[in-house]
Amino acid sequence: MNTLGIDVLTKDKANLIHRLAALKTTESVCDGGMYHEDRSYSQVHLETTWDEDQLDLWLYKTKGIEYVGVFSREAAK
Repeated sequence: MNTLGIDVLTKDKANLIHRLAALKTTESVCDGGMYHEDRSYSQVHLETTWDEDQLDLWLYKTKGIEYVGVFSREAAK
């Protein structure tokens, strides 16, 4: 299982969480919160069988989601 994060426009966050939750590759997805420096951007945290490249490709092909990038997160201990 890979623990990943996505930087996304805050206006698209709920839609992204909904779409990710519907995927069979998703173990869990949650709101990672807004950035304090710029509230127009947020994080989405994801546990998935996909790696960063697979997630990035899916996001690139998905219409209606403006994201900045994908990053790896440390798994919770």
